[in-house]
Amino acid sequence: MLVSFLSDDLKTAQESAKKLFESKKSAKDGLFSLILNSETFKEQALDELLNSSALFQSEYLVFLNNILEDAEAKDIFFDNIEAFKKAPHLFILATGKLDKDSLGKVKKHSFKYQELSSQEANFTQKGNINFKLLDAILDFDKKRTWLLFLQSLEESEVELLYGSLAWMFKNIKLSATKGGKLKPFIKRKYENFLKKADEKKLDKAYKNFLFLPTVSRRRSVKLDLLMEKWILTLNIKK
Repeated sequence: MLVSFLSDDLKTAQESAKKLFESKKSAKDGLFSLILNSETFKEQALDELLNSSALFQSEYLVFLNNILEDAEAKDIFFDNIEAFKKAPHLFILATGKLDKDSLGKVKKHSFKYQELSSQEANFTQKGNINFKLLDAILDFDKKRTWLLFLQSLEESEVELLYGSLAWMFKNIKLSATKGGKLKPFIKRKYENFLKKADEKKLDKAYKNFLFLPTVSRRRSVKLDLLMEKWILTLNIKK
């Protein structure tokens, strides 16, 4: 199974991919995992990964970190892209700017993919970008946020959804400090939200949200249940 993070800004893609990688790794004790870059991504090793099981396990986790920057690694990847799609193991790809043909192939063969920009993160499944949940939070509409959250869980993995919301809150914090490079209409949206939000309540909610994966791991509670509780108890308006 291939999950891809795509962005013209490589660092943006890497950050989001790493969040999913770490979340998946921490969610299951002893899960075999490894990180491959363009130098360590070799055809022989890839064949073993695609066609064998991890020692004493039926699944494992692989982070493909910017492997498409190298021409040889890129050829190997696309020669085996059908196998990635069918593999029972999770391969997480982070890549920077791609040509149109390569981008199309990655999207086509990914179980899920996220197209990201340095201005805003979008959560995507087969290209259907959903902004409604983010807008519901910005509108302080708890009921609509909750209903859209449940709907989004049916369309996206909880870790991808968590990463999208975390990215939004990060950008909100940046806009409050005049940092970051946001598109004008996004910046105005966040600034309007901040005018209506209680700063202390927002800071507390943000810190609690960032801590949810840790709580999930330590208490063996599903992340989606913790996120749902966080949404239902969200109270950040002045």
